[in-house]
Amino acid sequence: MMQRLVKLAMLAVLLGVFLALNGADRAYAANLVGNSGFESGLWTGGGGAGFSIDSTVYHSGGKSLKVSGAAAARAITSEKIHVRPYEGYQLEVWVRSSLSDSKSAISVSLLPVDAADHALAWYPGGQVKFIQAGGGRQNWTKYTATIHDLPASTDTVKIYLRLDAGAVGDVWFDDVSLESINLAPDGGFESGLWSHNTGFIRDTAQAHSGLAAAKVTGQSEVQAIYTDTIPIVSSETYTLSVWVKTDQISTGNGISVGVLQVNAANQALGWYGGSVKLMTAGGTQGWTKLETELSGFAANTSSLRIYLRSDGGITGTSWFDDVRLNKKFRDGFIWGVNGHSKKQGSYPASQLDNQLQKAADLGISHYRVDVEPSLAANGSYDWAYMDQVINTAYNKGLKIYLVIYAKLTFTPAVLEQYGQDIAARYKGKIAYYQIGNEIDNDCILGAQYDGSQVSHYNRAVYEAMRDKLIALGRGVRTGDPDAKRVINMCYRHTAFLEMLLADGVEWEVNGLDWYSNMGDMTFTLNKLQSYPQTEILVAECNTFQGTLTWTEQAQAEYIVKTANQFYYNAPSKVKGFFVYELLDEPDRSSGEQHYGLVHSSGGIIGAEKPAYGAYQAVIANKPRD
Repeated sequence: MMQRLVKLAMLAVLLGVFLALNGADRAYAANLVGNSGFESGLWTGGGGAGFSIDSTVYHSGGKSLKVSGAAAARAITSEKIHVRPYEGYQLEVWVRSSLSDSKSAISVSLLPVDAADHALAWYPGGQVKFIQAGGGRQNWTKYTATIHDLPASTDTVKIYLRLDAGAVGDVWFDDVSLESINLAPDGGFESGLWSHNTGFIRDTAQAHSGLAAAKVTGQSEVQAIYTDTIPIVSSETYTLSVWVKTDQISTGNGISVGVLQVNAANQALGWYGGSVKLMTAGGTQGWTKLETELSGFAANTSSLRIYLRSDGGITGTSWFDDVRLNKKFRDGFIWGVNGHSKKQGSYPASQLDNQLQKAADLGISHYRVDVEPSLAANGSYDWAYMDQVINTAYNKGLKIYLVIYAKLTFTPAVLEQYGQDIAARYKGKIAYYQIGNEIDNDCILGAQYDGSQVSHYNRAVYEAMRDKLIALGRGVRTGDPDAKRVINMCYRHTAFLEMLLADGVEWEVNGLDWYSNMGDMTFTLNKLQSYPQTEILVAECNTFQGTLTWTEQAQAEYIVKTANQFYYNAPSKVKGFFVYELLDEPDRSSGEQHYGLVHSSGGIIGAEKPAYGAYQAVIANKPRD
């Protein structure tokens, strides 16, 4: 009877029924970069010609690092930073620039170095420019990149801040950080074993990396070691990896890794994936990486426990090392929101500062807006309001995604000059230039066609619009040779882009407008991924007709779900997501009135809808570029 009670108690522990949960939030490790804000002067790891300390411009503290462009490339290097090759890190740097053009001239490099002080290949894969930090004129902007699986012999890394040869203007760097993103406490067992332990010992002779591994030998009873609770955000996606080595394990799956889901009341909600054995190993094998993604957690999950386990009744020995749990990051992803110019009643010029502050408070980096110069009485352009939008956005730390389509009634020749004038005036200040807006809808024969076939379009209308897009796009590139031009479409209208490609039209980025009534997006995304353009931006997304036909809570849930789908699961070319739109527009037709994240009346910003805070939280839980 006593033996049976012991077994039941062991089972209860493994199921997490009697959890001694600590529930405390676990922050990422401290910044490993010394003198990260340049408060103590220049870095002394190497280089530095042309760099200086600026006490008048800084992101935080009282100083930043400044470099001016020159004929030769400029670079400065940090001191060596000790790391663990399999830990997982996030590199972050704040950049401000005032360069003469928008060419990407600013970069950050990462050089792994072994214990004998030999430089290894640039990370990742010999790529010198790990982070591309843009160019042109940008206010303080955070750039982030994640680091996984450095070369096995890595002992330290060095960070290089760079400005390309021939750049004209000034660049500032500040608040450089390198932090562990591993949520698993002491996943390499460098400081000891996890406190919840039955049968494991610390082995300093068989480590995968570092000093030690957790070792267990098969016994008649289950042997297990597990972490304290690790807080998570249940709507996010995580990656769990564990390195395992086995020696003569008598079954093929006797060694396992499991994840227990736990709620805020410290109650076990069950094993992730429905089994104590999420990943398994057995037999005899050298160090092998077990890895899986975690998402779609049980309702009310607020934390996890990681279990390393050896079945009862088996023989043989196994080792575990380099346990890593981190959020899945998509480096360089853009978060944005749509707004409008003063032509729309909800966006009066008098409230511009409030509009852009409300956008910036979301945590976005880009603002998509259809602002263009107006024609003065003498036929010249009036740039005053457009200048105000560009400059106010800059002051708020927002980059402009500009939509140009109001003048598409002009002839191609006039449009080409128009595009050139805009791009030349704002060279280096506009992140993206969208050429027209949903021209596919102007060309399609009717709503009965899904737009996936060339035969679905009116050829005469298409050819007229094609010539205007060519002219406007060519003008933009003449005014700013490094401009990124976007052509957008909606639904399954991919044949429209295929017609443009067949006719030799040139652009760099595909824009996708997607709403809740459009169904499954797989076909469209796969098509866009196959085209030669290097980026896809989800330029508009929301519930169809906003909160006219959806409740405000349902709108919030749709935006969260869809934003996470595009971030975690979309093809690799998808680089950004924009919600349409910031403010309600009650003065427009009923179908256009209720898309806003925020109520608006008479041009005055009103109360936030639930979707505002929900989208803000999505962004806050991910790196922002």
